[in-house]
Amino acid sequence: MATVIEGQSSSVGQIVKKVTSDSTSVTGPEFELFHKKEVTVAIRNVSGPNISAIKLMRIFSDGVASQESISSDAVAAGNGVTFAVSYNIPKFRIDYTVASSSAGVVLIEVEGGY
Repeated sequence: MATVIEGQSSSVGQIVKKVTSDSTSVTGPEFELFHKKEVTVAIRNVSGPNISAIKLMRIFSDGVASQESISSDAVAAGNGVTFAVSYNIPKFRIDYTVASSSAGVVLIEVEGGY
């Protein structure tokens, strides 16, 4: 199956991506915002094995990614974590590790900013 990233329905001001994967290491979807500060990034493990090492990766203009923040605790199905970014981060992605190669679904929701 590999990794499939789909856009989902959202409310005004919200971006939602659904990540379906059977990989043990997921390089998530990229988000690009135009001069947004105070952004909330929520990650929820919908189904499948635990996920951990959830990283918010800033992407620089040359395409190189740098880890901005990490959640070290494992997240079981039905639970999640949230990153609150109080500064401008124009382009970023969410990466994470999966406990096993069983298929799983993760939702990533980005909202807020001004």
